[in-house]
Amino acid sequence: MESMHEASIVRNIIEIAEREAHRHGASAISRIKIRIGEFRGVVGEALEFSFEVLKAGTLAAGACLEVETVPLRMSCRSCGEYHCVLSELSFNCPTCGEAVLVTGGRELEVEYLELD
Repeated sequence: MESMHEASIVRNIIEIAEREAHRHGASAISRIKIRIGEFRGVVGEALEFSFEVLKAGTLAAGACLEVETVPLRMSCRSCGEYHCVLSELSFNCPTCGEAVLVTGGRELEVEYLELD
């Protein structure tokens, strides 16, 4: 089952990769490494399934997808930065109760490509 959210992400990733491959005169893409923050709500299995389905007929047809999950990090003005488990997410510092900001875990980027 293909998720619309993940399929849309994969389409964009393949478009970016193909644009870079054309820019460098490559005939194929062999690997795509992406970084996705856990705060993005991306389901890994759905992303991988979408990639396998959508890469057909593209320069990435033979490519493998490498996914790095970036942990959720929060920052408190008083206590500093800390890692947060998504299931225990609170926008208040667990130590002092002050409001916190998300400082990591929202990433969604192509880190590198291997081209042929």
